[in-house]
Amino acid sequence: MSEIDNIWYTRCPVPTASGISLARGELAQVFGERDVTLTDLATSDDAEIRRSHFSHTVDNSLRQGGNIPPLVARSRGADVVVLGFSWPHISHRILVDPDSQIFDVEDLRGKRLGIPLRADDELDFWRPTVLRGFEAGLQKAGLTFADVELVDVTVPGRFREDKSRQSHPGLARSPLSEGGFQRQEAAALLRGEVDAIFSENASNALVRHVLGLRPIIELAPEGKQPAINNGIPTVLTASGALVENHPELVRAWIDQILRVPRWIRDNRDSARRIVALEAGLPEDLVDEAFPGDLATQVVLDADEVSVRALAAQNEFLAQNGFIAAPVDLDGFLRLDLLREALVEFGGQL
Repeated sequence: MSEIDNIWYTRCPVPTASGISLARGELAQVFGERDVTLTDLATSDDAEIRRSHFSHTVDNSLRQGGNIPPLVARSRGADVVVLGFSWPHISHRILVDPDSQIFDVEDLRGKRLGIPLRADDELDFWRPTVLRGFEAGLQKAGLTFADVELVDVTVPGRFREDKSRQSHPGLARSPLSEGGFQRQEAAALLRGEVDAIFSENASNALVRHVLGLRPIIELAPEGKQPAINNGIPTVLTASGALVENHPELVRAWIDQILRVPRWIRDNRDSARRIVALEAGLPEDLVDEAFPGDLATQVVLDADEVSVRALAAQNEFLAQNGFIAAPVDLDGFLRLDLLREALVEFGGQL
C-alpha cells in the first residue's frame, strides 16, 4: 500500500458539513497533522481535474454534494463510492414571469417548460435535475410530461470550464458563476420562449430577487420526504481506492465533519455566513435558499431511508436515458465507515 501526501476535495454550493469544516480550517489541520495536504479541485490549472467534481476521475479524492454526478460517473466505470448522506432543505420552485397568467401547477397544462441542454458537457447534471423537479411539480396536479411541451434551452460551455470565474479559490462556487448559472433559462422565460422554468437553492433565490420571477409551487421537503432530486439527499463520496487503501484517512474526514452540526448549533450566525460564501449568496438570502435549521441539514446518516432515496434516483436516471442501466448499489455503497463512526460518536446534535 503506497503512502499519499495529497487528497483532492470538492463540494457543492449547498450546506455541507465538509464545506463548513473546510472553511473553518479544521480538516486542513487534521490532515496536516498526518502530513497530508488537502487540495481543492477548483484551484487546479487542469480543466479535466476541475471537472472531476462531476466525472470522479481524479484518484484520492473526496466530494460532498449532489447525487446525480456520482451515479452517472459510476455507471460509466468511475472509481467512486458513497460513504453517507445528508438532507439539506434545498428550496425547489417552478418559476414564471411576474406578468404571467399561470398561477398554479394546473395552469401548466399545454404550456412550454424550459429544459436546459448543455450539448458541450459530457455530464450535464442540471438537465435531469430540472426534469425531475418539473415531474414532481406536475404530479401535484395529476399531470405528466404528456400534458406539457418540453422546450430545450441551449446553454453553451461546460461546467467548471473557466478557472478565472473562481473569484475566491476557497469557495464551493463563486458569486460570479452562481449569479449566471441560469442566465439562459431565465432569458428564455423573459423573452417568452418558454412559460416556466425550474430553479433550486442559491440560483432560485438569486433569479427570483433579481428578475422578480414568481413561484407557483414550492417543492422543498421537510425532513426526509420523497421530493428526491440531485441535492436531496446530498452524498458524501470518495475514490474507491482511497477507501480500500487508506480507510484511516477517510475515517479521519468523517470523524471531523460529524462534529459540525454541534458547532452550528452554538454558532448559527457564523454558520450562515459560511453557507452564504459557499453558495455565492448574500447572507440575507441563505434562509430562503436553504430554509430551516442548518444544523440538521448537515447531519450525516447511513440509514435505509437514504438508501431508498438513492435507489429511486438511480431508477429515474436509467428510465430517462441518462445512464445506460441502473448502478449496482451493492458495490456503490460503502456505508460501513460512517456507521462505525456514528456508533462511536454517539450522536451529532
